[in-house]
Amino acid sequence: GLWIRTATAWSCGSHPKKSPKTAPGMTLERFLKMDPNDISSRIEELESHSAFQDELHSQLNEIVARQDREIIELKRQLKNLSERLKHLGDSSPGTETLANPIPPHY
Repeated sequence: GLWIRTATAWSCGSHPKKSPKTAPGMTLERFLKMDPNDISSRIEELESHSAFQDELHSQLNEIVARQDREIIELKRQLKNLSERLKHLGDSSPGTETLANPIPPHY
């Protein structure tokens, strides 16, 4: 399964919850007024978020690549089955085809 990082823990789910510490629209003025410890903490949080995004991106790439291989294999199998079915239909006695219809007296 895909593991998702929430604000407080890792869980299996569809998307991460936004951290309550996330500050949309951080201005330079607000940033310059921040305590250096808060800045350091915020940088660590952003680095952690970036690392999580990198891992999630890697997992999604692996999933897409696996699904692509599966689709290619399924298409190959479908083609083979279709050809076998066509061959069986062509070679079965008493089957009617457009090229060779059964006469009405049968």
